[in-house]
Amino acid sequence: MRILAIYSLFALLYIVRSGFYFHHHNYYIIPLVPIMVVVIAYAIENLKWKNLGVILLIAGSIESISNQQHDFRIKDSMKYKSFTEKVVSQISDRTDKLIVVSDGNPQLLYLSHRKGWLRDPETLQKKKDLEKLMEKGAKYILVDKNEFDLQLNLEEAYQDDDFRIYSLIN
Repeated sequence: MRILAIYSLFALLYIVRSGFYFHHHNYYIIPLVPIMVVVIAYAIENLKWKNLGVILLIAGSIESISNQQHDFRIKDSMKYKSFTEKVVSQISDRTDKLIVVSDGNPQLLYLSHRKGWLRDPETLQKKKDLEKLMEKGAKYILVDKNEFDLQLNLEEAYQDDDFRIYSLIN
């Protein structure tokens, strides 16, 4: 019981610290899944009518799969993102660090197979922040033109219908 209480305290801190992202990005719940499994298993094990446990597990499985069925395929409007690594690899090495213009979603950074940072357009316009990231090794800025109509006063290293990449290399 103490372990559950300690885990719950850390989970609460995690949820509060994550804030907006916990609510809007499904994967933030992953650290909480093990304790939820233990609690649910304990509850099912202590049911007086064992068949109810089986029914609840089947109903939960059906609900979970049907609630996430949209994740089993890629929307046509998002298929261009599957080419992110190919596009970024045309101008950079895998070791190059990247700044991705984003509203907090790290998807393009993951899909580029690069390390780097996320910056919203307003923060990216701050010269001091950009200089700090360049000191840390940032070499390129990736802009998803479908999400942001952002043009920077920097050298453009790549552009197509979906992406614009700026070079930070002098």
